[in-house]
Amino acid sequence: MLVYFGYPRAHEEDAERSVRAGLAIVQSMAELNAGTGKRYDVVLAIRIGVATGSVVMGDLVGEGASEGAAVVGHATMPTRAGLNSKY
Repeated sequence: MLVYFGYPRAHEEDAERSVRAGLAIVQSMAELNAGTGKRYDVVLAIRIGVATGSVVMGDLVGEGASEGAAVVGHATMPTRAGLNSKY
């Protein structure tokens, strides 16, 4: 999952909000493992990464497109980080 904070409206505390959201996701995963994980004998894991930088958001696909697009220099960074991780 790739999440952009500060769109469509930037906030002074967007960086802090992103870190708090990541920590909340990690906590939710721990709670999920404590309940459902025990019930089905599985352990789910998650990793969170935060990157900062400029992003251009908008209708880059064309008029009438059902969704917008994002252009960022390091958008593939989370994917590369995940592929280089040891599980």
